[in-house]
Amino acid sequence: ALRHWKLAHADFEAFSEGLRGVYKNGRKLMNVAWKDSSPEQLHEWRKKVKQLYYQCGFLNELWPEMMQVYENSLGELQDLLGKDHDLALLSHSFDMDPELCPDPKRKHILQHLIMQERRALQQRFWPLGYQLYHEQPALFAQRLTAYYEARRMERE
Repeated sequence: ALRHWKLAHADFEAFSEGLRGVYKNGRKLMNVAWKDSSPEQLHEWRKKVKQLYYQCGFLNELWPEMMQVYENSLGELQDLLGKDHDLALLSHSFDMDPELCPDPKRKHILQHLIMQERRALQQRFWPLGYQLYHEQPALFAQRLTAYYEARRMERE
């Protein structure tokens, strides 16, 4: 993919602006979800994580060793957020449809187990999210531009 591009430096800067925007939105939604960790806010953040994951996969050749680790970590983050969302929906289903678990005692136990699992997932995804989104968006874009420039110099 990337090896076939014939982009000038200015062209990649335009591309990196799109990456910066996706990263910036993901970072912002992470901070929103930190304050309001409702399933809806976490799901919105997950969508931006997924978008960045796909973009980084496309840019793997910039620096394969670095980008692969970053892409894998984004994949792990989106999986953790997805599992949390699935559990939140399951919990909500028990509240909306009493027939799913008519026994109140069992329902309470299931809800408790779901909450425990969600806490465990959140203890994993918050630190990972912080690691992946700790840079300022402009610095993130500059770093990827530097990777591109280094790769371009290797090829010339």
